[in-house]
Amino acid sequence: MTNADIKKRLDIKEDLILAVLRRKLEVFEHICRMKNNRKIKDVMIGMMKGTGRRGRPAGNGWMTLSDWCHTDVHSLSLKALVR
Repeated sequence: MTNADIKKRLDIKEDLILAVLRRKLEVFEHICRMKNNRKIKDVMIGMMKGTGRRGRPAGNGWMTLSDWCHTDVHSLSLKALVR
């Protein structure tokens, strides 16, 4: 069975990748509209002090978001504030 057949059989209208992108954008916009003193905003935007752990760098989900939107995180955060 192909993926198209499964989607048709389960009546799935939205592409999974687009759904994930949409949800990531919604969370990112929500975090950008928070006050600047919130820790989660510092963590997500990457403004934490200190050094990272040893080894391979952790994956950054926001970098994939900026790749998908073909812009940088700063531009995305400015667009989120103009909502």
